[in-house]
Amino acid sequence: MTAPVPAFDSNAGSSARALLRFQIGPVQDFIAAARSTRDLWSGSYLLSWLVAHGVKAAIDDKAEVVFPACDGEPKQPLLELLKSKAKEENAVKPDAGALLVPNFANVFVLKITEKTNGNAADVARKVENTIRDEWTKIAGAVWSYCEENRLNADAAVRERFEKQVEKFLSIAWAATPNEGGEEAWRENYKRNGRVLDAVRQTRDFAANSAAGWHANLGAQFGNAAGAAFLNEKDSLTGALEAVADGKIWHPRAPERDGVKNRLDDDLLFSAPTLIKRFWDLAYLKREHSISFEKVANTCGIANHEPCNDEVRANADAPKYFAVLKFDGDSVGQWVSGEKTDNACEKFHTGFSAALSKFALEEVPPIVKEHDGFLIYAGGDDVLALLPADTALDCATKLRDAYREALDEFKDKETGAPPDGSVGIAIAHFKAPLQDVVHAASDAEKRKGKLNRSAVNVTLIKRSGGITLWDNKWDFAAIPLCDALAKAMSDDDASAKLPHRIITLLAPYLDKSTPLVKSTSATDFDVVKVVEKEIAHALSRQVSDRKTREGLTTLFAGYLSELHAYASGTDFILNKLIGLCTAAAFAKRTKREEKSQKSNP
Repeated sequence: MTAPVPAFDSNAGSSARALLRFQIGPVQDFIAAARSTRDLWSGSYLLSWLVAHGVKAAIDDKAEVVFPACDGEPKQPLLELLKSKAKEENAVKPDAGALLVPNFANVFVLKITEKTNGNAADVARKVENTIRDEWTKIAGAVWSYCEENRLNADAAVRERFEKQVEKFLSIAWAATPNEGGEEAWRENYKRNGRVLDAVRQTRDFAANSAAGWHANLGAQFGNAAGAAFLNEKDSLTGALEAVADGKIWHPRAPERDGVKNRLDDDLLFSAPTLIKRFWDLAYLKREHSISFEKVANTCGIANHEPCNDEVRANADAPKYFAVLKFDGDSVGQWVSGEKTDNACEKFHTGFSAALSKFALEEVPPIVKEHDGFLIYAGGDDVLALLPADTALDCATKLRDAYREALDEFKDKETGAPPDGSVGIAIAHFKAPLQDVVHAASDAEKRKGKLNRSAVNVTLIKRSGGITLWDNKWDFAAIPLCDALAKAMSDDDASAKLPHRIITLLAPYLDKSTPLVKSTSATDFDVVKVVEKEIAHALSRQVSDRKTREGLTTLFAGYLSELHAYASGTDFILNKLIGLCTAAAFAKRTKREEKSQKSNP
């Protein structure tokens, strides 16, 4: 992958006053290509680690960091670690737990002033070189580690490894003038973002420095001893060619440090995947004394014990876990000033500080409280693994914390603070992790269909069926789902209640095929019909009168909200069926957990 061409707007490259914005990648695909939770964490941490080095290089040249917030409280753990390594007097020793959570996003914004050592172009090149040098150093450490463990020392394989390392990172940056003081800040900031967007659409397809390298690739590697596998692609990404074969490397791998366990014998590894697997042992542990020993597993997460390696699946144990992805709504419009009339430099500084406070101080305890495992928390972006039955409540708590952290910032039209949306994918703990991560990301993106401020759930059944359930935060969906789960947990309602409601409502869904197109009946009052069917189910499946009345009221309120939002029959029915499916998942998890604790 070649890097985008850097851009200068006007004479910003040589100006003493400029804005400099960086973005590195790839991000989503690199992180999501994960067989294990260690892979997921490792990819996130690696990108955060590289960004931290770039930010530190800019600070060393006296550039001011606009985003993320790096001054004041809370401190950025990775940045403080690098400061302490450089023996800076003002460095603060980071908390060991906080240090292991990736907190740097892949975008950062700098301000170049008269105090900066060099102009924007000088700083940009130093930052980019620092990031690339660190990446190359990490890659070299991984290769040396593999050689030390007698996994592979084939010269042809190493050449491919180094080529992939060289081409992997994509670093885009844009420098634009920052003249005109506070009055011009908003427009300067927006222009800088637009220029970076343009930069990222422009690629430098420079000829490969090794003439004929691509043409000779097949013959070269096909003849390499023991390297016939190199005609195959990486098993997790399907993009790059393999540099390691688990079948060959696994028997050679030593048991120490869990090296053998990291070499699945059914996987082929490209250079980026191999680096994700080993860089914490080969580099973090050796060079920086950072150890990531407690690794969550999806079975443990489903059982509310994320880092307990002794947890094993059994007939009574919970078997479903969730991937949760939180993302701030319209953050680009907030930071560009479209959402507020006060988009000055002070606004951006305060907004960045509020996002850092949310990510560093609010997110970790919320995820821990819900027996989850935090993968990433950077600004408005959160990725976490949770037990299936705590995911919705965790999502609600994160959204509340986000709005509270940014409460001082108000939308100029609605007067409301910034909001966020959540995508949740719930699946069996044996489901391919990268598929569940992609499903959570796709669920979060469905917020656009509801005009954001939404919580969207994808339920992936072991049988292969998929249920989508999308709702606005201000709908009564989550309180109703919680009430259903509580009624069943307290034995006030039968465990069959959600299934009974689904059975009664499903026949009303429109049925259509490519040959027969169905049309909704114009005189069909879906609300009245659904109310009667739900009332029937509640009368048969809920024994406690007070509980039945409470559920009746909640169902009526939810129906009213759905009908007001969109009057389509299938829209209403699908939302109710999705809710009942989610409640059934939660009940099953809670019941099995209760059984497990009572029968240790």
